[in-house]
Amino acid sequence: MRTLRLAKVAAQAEGLRLRRMAHRTAYRGVYGAVAAVFATALLAMAHIALYLWMFSYMSSLAAVGIVAAVDLVLLAIFGFLASRSAPDAVELEATRVRDTARAQLTDTLTLTALVGPAMRMASVSKLTTLVMGALTARYLINRR
Repeated sequence: MRTLRLAKVAAQAEGLRLRRMAHRTAYRGVYGAVAAVFATALLAMAHIALYLWMFSYMSSLAAVGIVAAVDLVLLAIFGFLASRSAPDAVELEATRVRDTARAQLTDTLTLTALVGPAMRMASVSKLTTLVMGALTARYLINRR
């Protein structure tokens, strides 16, 4: 029964972790797409207006250089916002619960795999010793 409960907890924690990671990735995609749309529209309008305004005061090459520098600054700002992502507290806790449940599940399955064949090979007189040993091992594993 404990094995099934541990497997269920591990599966639920993994499901929660994957949902949170998908949620975070979706938001990153939306933020990146919005940044790209605004950057394209802004740059198209700003290029024309800024170039025309600056062309009246300086050479054409200088005006283009300044517009390119502004483009670079906007690209850095929105690129940083799109790439920023870190797991939140819920995702980290779900990962910890999943790892703990997996470790306990492995311990339980290992103990079950070792005790079963030993009991089949043991005679009835040694059965009590094996059961006591298994219960002691089980107690020690749970105390960790």
